Formats: sequence, C-alpha cells, structure tokens
Amino acid sequence: MDCNVLYETWEMECCGIPFSAGDKVRWLVSKAGRLITPIDLGEIDYCYDAHSSDVSSLLVLEGKVETVKILYQRYAASKEDLRVLVPIDGKLIDTETAEGFDDDIDDMKASSYIVSLTECMLRPAREEDVSCK
Repeated sequence: MDCNVLYETWEMECCGIPFSAGDKVRWLVSKAGRLITPIDLGEIDYCYDAHSSDVSSLLVLEGKVETVKILYQRYAASKEDLRVLVPIDGKLIDTETAEGFDDDIDDMKASSYIVSLTECMLRPAREEDVSCK
C-alpha cells in the first residue's frame, strides 16, 4: 500500500524526528479530513498527529519515505473574522529532508510537509504508542 501524509511543520518543530527520502518511519496519524489550501495537494490520505488526546481515533502508520515536498503558504485575514488568518496563495517545493524551521520563500511560510510513503502498514494505535503528551 502507498499513501500520502500531511505533516504540519509545527509538529516537526515541537517533537518531530527529522526524516529524509529513503527513511523508514513509524508515525501516529489520523484520517485526513477536508484540507483548506489555495493549491491542489493531490490526494492526502492521513495527517500526522502526535498530539491528539483521543488515542482511539489514531492509527500507527509505518512506511518508507518516497518523496517529501514542503507546502509554503501566504496568509491574510479572513473576511469573516479579521483575527483569523487563512491561506491565500501557496506552492510546493521538492526537498529531500524534513527538519522543521524552514526559511520563508517569496513571503510565504512553510506550513506542512507532503510526504509520499511506500510499503505502508497500518494498525490502530495503543496508549503506549503515544510519545508526545
């Protein structure tokens, strides 16, 4: 099985372990919901989720990193609520490694990594799988 994972940069910066193309990874994930982004990301199957308090909603995903892209986005105040920033522009940049704390590009901030995995295995998470609390 192959799949695509959205891994938010704040998760990497908090307690993530850097990874590169070719690495084998074991991540806590949740099913991807509706993603709000100004560009087409393709199909996203799962979202990395090391901070959920609901273990019953998490899965453990193991696989081999095939590709890594950084999603850069530009934000502006929402028309409905000026206190809320929403993405208004973006682009994907190919990279080999995800480490967090990526530099801004064209006045855009790195918001997520889009990671393609191969050789995937999936199982329900258990309490002992959760390391960030």
